[in-house]
Amino acid sequence: MTGDHSLRPFVCDIICGMPLQFRDSVDKHGVPRRSTWYVFMTGKATPTTTNQGKPGTLHIGVDDRGVELEIITVRRGRDDIAIHAMPSSHRHQKGNRS
Repeated sequence: MTGDHSLRPFVCDIICGMPLQFRDSVDKHGVPRRSTWYVFMTGKATPTTTNQGKPGTLHIGVDDRGVELEIITVRRGRDDIAIHAMPSSHRHQKGNRS
């Protein structure tokens, strides 16, 4: 497994007990779920508010492919739920309303 960091988040889920669930909305921008998971586990986390006015967490980081992503999660009980995943570059494209 040397040099292959793509499995680390999944192994950490088993060891650390940090489940991540996915809403269908997380697939809107075509970000692979393993990449969403990777940034959830390794990115910088900042409190945010969702479009529905609920508390959430914004995770920003580079995935195992080298793409910077923005992930939004909400907490329900003991579980984190990914509700949004998007390459950061999409935010800077003209006309994007994500």
